Amino acid sequence: MIPTFFIALIFFMSPGPEQLTVTWQNKPHDTLLITYAGDYSQVEECISTGFVFEQRFLMRTCDDSDSWIGDCKRTRRKVHRILMDPIRKEYTVITDLHGDIPGPVTNSFKNFTRALEYFKVARDIPLQLLQRDEYEKTDLSVRVVSSCKGEYSETLAQLSYLFTLGIIDLGGDDTGWFDFDLNKSAEQKD
Repeated sequence: MIPTFFIALIFFMSPGPEQLTVTWQNKPHDTLLITYAGDYSQVEECISTGFVFEQRFLMRTCDDSDSWIGDCKRTRRKVHRILMDPIRKEYTVITDLHGDIPGPVTNSFKNFTRALEYFKVARDIPLQLLQRDEYEKTDLSVRVVSSCKGEYSETLAQLSYLFTLGIIDLGGDDTGWFDFDLNKSAEQKD
């Protein structure tokens, strides 16, 4: 039996939906903007030691049906990586939306704060990439997974997560899935 203290600790440590926002990027409501305002306190330490901090925005649309299972489409992901070039004293943010035609986009910043602000937001996510029909009623589920790459063994992180039933996760932060009603969001914007 898990003590009540650990259950409360896990509950209060998990991010809330207020840290994750989904908005329309444009008026025709065909492009999304996802912002994650989580804990970024270790990003600068991670990249200053030569590692890469990675954040994966996982997205999927599910039919707005009455069944508890729901019909979800394939999960799409947009990967953001931030790193520092110690010679040029420059921060680089690389973004890549998997499943689209163009390759990764690279942006350079002289200021860490500006680089981090750009890093927090997943821009230019076409709704067409996420759903089959333009007019289907859907909910968008979003999950954000963050980690410092190169800091630990991937195998060790997966084993520790498995053996502790998810209590210890060396792999970084994971918001879990949050649902957003795209139809309601579009009505509020009009």
